[in-house]
Amino acid sequence: PRAKGDAERIIKEAEAFAQARIARAHGEADRFTSVLREYRRSEKSRQVTRQRLYLEAMEEIMPGINKIIVSPDAQTVLILGGREGITPIPLGPQPRP
Repeated sequence: PRAKGDAERIIKEAEAFAQARIARAHGEADRFTSVLREYRRSEKSRQVTRQRLYLEAMEEIMPGINKIIVSPDAQTVLILGGREGITPIPLGPQPRP
């Protein structure tokens, strides 16, 4: 009787795990489809989407670490990981008020 109860419990846990994994996979697929749809809209959308994916990857790869990303033209610095999220700081000459 005990072995039978253990077997039923293990099977139920496995089924619950499978359902959770399937739900997570559906969510990931929906997110991917949404990103792909936005990516295909225009060249500007592609640039924004690529940058967003890059920044999200940096946040995931290095959580809890402040990161400083300088734009290729050295005109902007992005600071990631602060309490305010992503903070852009322009580096080029600033117009006078």
